[in-house]
Amino acid sequence: MSINELATSAKTNQALMPELWQGVQRLVRWWAARYTALGAAQGSRICDYDDYIQCGYLALADAI
Repeated sequence: MSINELATSAKTNQALMPELWQGVQRLVRWWAARYTALGAAQGSRICDYDDYIQCGYLALADAI
């Protein structure tokens, strides 16, 4: 099952949420690392890596 299909199914079946989290974990961590590095390169670290991960998961939950 693709991530898109999984996300659509998770709207009605909350039991699929752990599988969805696992499916997008790599993507969320990649974006968190990218934004952390981008902020460090500009000399303005607004958030830590862990904060970006938390925001990514919250954004995913809102999207679903």
